Amino acid sequence: MALRARGLGVTLVVAMVAALGGWIARSMVKSPVQAALEAEPPPPSVITAVVQRRVLSAQVVTRGLVRFGTETSVGSADLAQGLRAVLTRVPDRGTTINEGEVVLAIADRPMFVLQGELPLFRDLVVGVEGEDIGQLQQALVRLGLLDSPPTEVFGVTAWLAVRDLYETAGFHLVARTNDRDRIDQAEDVLTEAHDALALAGETASAAERRALEADEAAATSALADAIGTQTIVASSFLFLETVPVTVTETFARRGDVFDGEVLRIAPGKAIVEAFITPIEAAELPQRARATIEITGGDGPYEATVAAVERPSENGGSVDVRVVMNTIEDVSEFVGASVRVEIEIQSTGAPVLVVPASAVSTSPDGSTTLLRSEADGVETVLTVDVGVAAQGFVEVTPLDGDLADGDLVVVGWR
Repeated sequence: MALRARGLGVTLVVAMVAALGGWIARSMVKSPVQAALEAEPPPPSVITAVVQRRVLSAQVVTRGLVRFGTETSVGSADLAQGLRAVLTRVPDRGTTINEGEVVLAIADRPMFVLQGELPLFRDLVVGVEGEDIGQLQQALVRLGLLDSPPTEVFGVTAWLAVRDLYETAGFHLVARTNDRDRIDQAEDVLTEAHDALALAGETASAAERRALEADEAAATSALADAIGTQTIVASSFLFLETVPVTVTETFARRGDVFDGEVLRIAPGKAIVEAFITPIEAAELPQRARATIEITGGDGPYEATVAAVERPSENGGSVDVRVVMNTIEDVSEFVGASVRVEIEIQSTGAPVLVVPASAVSTSPDGSTTLLRSEADGVETVLTVDVGVAAQGFVEVTPLDGDLADGDLVVVGWR
């Protein structure tokens, strides 16, 4: 009996020791969740960014279309002057036509491109006059074919200048050889009379000068008679406000018989037309710079904004016409969709730049940032802000120093 009592006591002691050990273990071991709840938060750490010195610019990126400007249709059966209207010269698409050059020829009768506001509204014969004649003579002076001051009378001298324009381009103004020979002979006589009068100068007596002037007048009259009623049709000259022009489309080729529109031309180089929002357009500076990227081209091509047209028919957006100012020929890309990047703001030169998150506005309206030192000291600097783009902002310190490579505070964690 005593032995059984002693065994029971030992068992109780062992159980109590085990329970005490379990309680002690449970009080010392904690779950990860409990440990995290009871732990104190770590001290906050500063997030910094490096101050940079670089050019900062903001762009509008959109898609555009390469095309030519306002087109002019070219073609006139009047050039044939009674002959069969066979096309004898048709330039290729993309050809540049300068002032004084031929844009089209029908039955070997050329059409010249000249600069002017008015179309020639009459056929030309010696003696006609009007402001359109004055405009023609101004063009002949620009081309170096007319030495005398332009007038509104189409005289012998102007006729000879037009003849020279034809011959320079490889055409005859007068069709028949006999007529050309007679005119050439009369011109030679006039040249001799003019030279004799010029050579006499002031040394000739009054009677001699009157005789020489009479010879010159007679020679001029004889040349006018030789020219006679030779007619130059008005459609021989295509006056355009802007030259040179580019051939944008051709609808016929050499040897075809004229049957309406032959080709189209447009002034200047190809343009890129893009669409941006009114808000973006309001930020565009005068002649904003742009970059055009064309698939298959050698670009990027530099460009400038030539015009901002409001309103647009494209859902209220603003039509921005970007004129290509590269010397490379881009006419082969007409009709292509291209990437357009238009610069709306730029610092121009390298400036101090920080992330936008580094800058804050104080209650007094001033703009500040925190410069972080290597020893952990933070200094408040008042700054002036400029161009903002791509998550960065231009800053100029108003007090204290800020330099490229410094650290600024952008947040904490």
